[in-house]
Amino acid sequence: MDGYAIRAAATSMDVPMITTLQEFQAAVQAIEARPVEPFEVLSLQAHTARLAASRARVAHA
Repeated sequence: MDGYAIRAAATSMDVPMITTLQEFQAAVQAIEARPVEPFEVLSLQAHTARLAASRARVAHA
């Protein structure tokens, strides 16, 4: 299998593929930079409501 076919197969299956040292270094930096603590996923509506409530508390303080 040639390089093109390998890249095409990986891409079609949503498999990340690293082919250069620069890509590898970027991947390592991204893994190291990810948050250690758990995070919460919110809908845009819930995020907007939480942000508005936080701003209201600050405005009244």
